[in-house]
Amino acid sequence: MKPKFRSLIAAFAPLSRSSLIVVASLCAATSVHADQTWTGDALDGFWTSTGNWSGAAIPGAGDVAVFNATSDTNTATTLGATFSIKGLNIVDPIAAVSIAAGNTLTLGSSGIDMSTATQNLSLASPIVAGVSQSWNVRTGRTLTVTSEVSGTSITKSGDGTLMLTGTNITAGNVPLNGGQITVRNGAALGPAGTNTLNQANGTTFRIESVSGASGAAVFVSNPI
Repeated sequence: MKPKFRSLIAAFAPLSRSSLIVVASLCAATSVHADQTWTGDALDGFWTSTGNWSGAAIPGAGDVAVFNATSDTNTATTLGATFSIKGLNIVDPIAAVSIAAGNTLTLGSSGIDMSTATQNLSLASPIVAGVSQSWNVRTGRTLTVTSEVSGTSITKSGDGTLMLTGTNITAGNVPLNGGQITVRNGAALGPAGTNTLNQANGTTFRIESVSGASGAAVFVSNPI
């Protein structure tokens, strides 16, 4: 008698497919991340308050913190704890967004997106660039960082302005691919002899009232 391998496979095939579906569903459930939108409804301005976020979900390492039209109150914020998120997205909140000095904010691969922003962003909390990332600032908008910036390389894109008044200790060059970088600290682009500002044509590097030690060199990527 021939072995009935085919009938055995047929008998177990439906169970195998079901098992695969369950496993796939569980994997999808554990890997899904979402944008978390600031509402400010808790009225205290703290990121740690669930009532300040849509759906009462505080952003985590795989989430982008979004400030949009739903962000209609208390856009002057305080972290209240150390945070690690995928990125920050400023769209059209009711007013300028700020994060006060205190705890550290680590940003992931999404960096800072102000490509459609109608308001400015100010960061006074220490910032860590967890991975190489882009800070995209729209024309007419300003991203001001008064705190220390550390971590990996940051690329400035978009036609808006990035203003750096704190110390930058990131490990890597600073490509200026669009708009303007304004510095008010001699070490705003990194310690002397470590980083290079790669300035593309059509961009602006502006030095205002610089204090502190001299920092990065300036290199024009495509000199005329």
